[in-house]
Amino acid sequence: MLKKRMIPSLSSHPISKGIENLFPQKTIDNLRSSHPKFFDITPEYTKIVRGQKEVQPEICEFNTSEKKNLCDHLCKEGSIEDFEHFQLVFDIIRDIIGIKDEE
Repeated sequence: MLKKRMIPSLSSHPISKGIENLFPQKTIDNLRSSHPKFFDITPEYTKIVRGQKEVQPEICEFNTSEKKNLCDHLCKEGSIEDFEHFQLVFDIIRDIIGIKDEE
């Protein structure tokens, strides 16, 4: 039987897609200040839809070309707190390779 596993997304998070969605808001804020080149930002803007103004929120994404640099930086300079939501990923990997949690 085929079983599809997906990394859950954190709702109301500044990064909406990818594993980067698991980084806490504080990590994103710190990185935006210290390493702005890691990001592609589309500022908030207003568009008119059927005659009504709609505010489109800011879109914050990691630049695809900078993901390795981001990884290198966080592995070298990051903290445990930066990876607090990654337990979900480790649980999926353990399940795939058949390792049971030892509690």
